Amino acid sequence: MVAPGPVVRVAGLDLGTSYVKTVGVDLDPASDRPVRVRELRRAPTPTGAAALVAVARRLLDEVADGAAGIGIASMAETGVPLDADDRPLTELLTWDARRPLSPTLAELDPVGLFARTGVRLSPKVPLATWAWLAREHPDVVRRTRRWAGAADLVALALTGTLATDHTLAGRTGAHLLDDSAWDADLLALAGVAHVGLPEVVSDRPVGRAAGIPVVVAGHDHQVGAHASGVSAPGDTANSLGTTEVVLRVLDGAPERAAVHAAGMSLVRTVGGARRALLAGNGSAGAAYAAWVADQGLDPDAVELPNGPSDLLVLPHLRGRQCPDPDPGARLRVVGDLGAATDGDRLRALLEGLALQTRWMDAVGRSLDPGAATGPFVVFGGPGARNDDWTRVKAEVLARPLRLVTQHEPVAIGAAIVAAERAGLVEPGSVALPTDSLPVHEDRYAAVLADFVREARRKDPA
Repeated sequence: MVAPGPVVRVAGLDLGTSYVKTVGVDLDPASDRPVRVRELRRAPTPTGAAALVAVARRLLDEVADGAAGIGIASMAETGVPLDADDRPLTELLTWDARRPLSPTLAELDPVGLFARTGVRLSPKVPLATWAWLAREHPDVVRRTRRWAGAADLVALALTGTLATDHTLAGRTGAHLLDDSAWDADLLALAGVAHVGLPEVVSDRPVGRAAGIPVVVAGHDHQVGAHASGVSAPGDTANSLGTTEVVLRVLDGAPERAAVHAAGMSLVRTVGGARRALLAGNGSAGAAYAAWVADQGLDPDAVELPNGPSDLLVLPHLRGRQCPDPDPGARLRVVGDLGAATDGDRLRALLEGLALQTRWMDAVGRSLDPGAATGPFVVFGGPGARNDDWTRVKAEVLARPLRLVTQHEPVAIGAAIVAAERAGLVEPGSVALPTDSLPVHEDRYAAVLADFVREARRKDPA
């Protein structure tokens, strides 16, 4: 047990799809304001591995003065092969690239693979990336000695140790969910049996940088959920950034084939003790930006009408991950768009995004064998700070929602995890404050049924 003590100064780093963010924070578990942000920096995420390390170092230098720990969170499924001298052999191989799935993996039973790893086989998982490299760039694979995910790469540069966290290892498609080990058979099948993978370290720092403990905190969505106090069975986190995720902490063991069929993943929480269900909409932020641009809208100048809207927008920009996966799904409008006002158009898109969230949440709750019900906590980037978006979400979901208003909750979460694993604060003793959103009468149950029916149509007009 960590006794109450002085304020703890730590730094957090979030390597996101679009931006790298760093924060310097003071943690005081005994205070009514347990998190105080001292410094905050951000820069666009570069495409090169060396450039990513350079940006991370520069931003950390600007916020880490006096820090007793450094935590690193990152996007999952993004990494780089390293040669014998730990030099990157490619640009960052990102989760959102459009690489074909290698025929090498065709012999895998997708349901059986999911039962072992909790991850659906798709081109974005590193297992598929490694098989693609082995087939398309065998010269690179021959020279590869180690693989580093984004957070692992920066931790390696800071400490000289290659290590990762279980929440990141669990997104590779080659890490066993129950045994917490790399699957040698899968690595051999992908053609990378000779490649060294990071040690999975989830209870302590991975090393030190100038004497400061460095922690690989984990997958950005799970780290943000942890920082937001989402940890008990029935608690749900709604992470809203470049992608949108609904993460439900489970109260039991779901039937894995059913989770696979729904297009969702099974993961573990940052603490590692509990399973969680992860559902994602990979193009939520992009769908909002594309719609606003295509419709010529100025969101700051638009007044939203009351809902429900007469329009139904299916906000699936580049396929739908879940529920009912459909790689061919595209953004589609049902109704008379030509007669709609700017306010109608913006509201319809926000309703469509929120209906997708409600659908993911409803299916997640149906898959959880337990009956526990906890808070639904929204956090993230600009989407979580968009008043129109969060207001419409509260109306559409018609359940109690709590909103984290703090900027950069994932970077702060990385700092909190660093303090916990370095023994500076008691695990779970620090969480970001939340505001309650108004609870609304449910006027969207029938609209959700229409949304799901249209989403499942294979021959849209």
